[in-house]
Amino acid sequence: MRRYAQVFIRYLAVTNELSIFVENKCVNTRKFSTNMEIKRDIDLQKLIDSKHNDMIKIITGLRRCGKSYLLLTIFYNHLKEEG
Repeated sequence: MRRYAQVFIRYLAVTNELSIFVENKCVNTRKFSTNMEIKRDIDLQKLIDSKHNDMIKIITGLRRCGKSYLLLTIFYNHLKEEG
């Protein structure tokens, strides 16, 4: 007869900690950073290359994949650094 271990995963949003419990004992705890930024070098380079061609840029993609973040944060910071 097989015996299965009871596994419980707990995420605390206040401290950004993910803990894994096996048989009521904590076996792993990991802290996550909330300041994670995904590098979008290819998308940013496409925007930079087509910046002065007098065309309207349309960015499409799935919901919540970072389209607005690409324009309003990453591209905006690039424009500020460039002057």
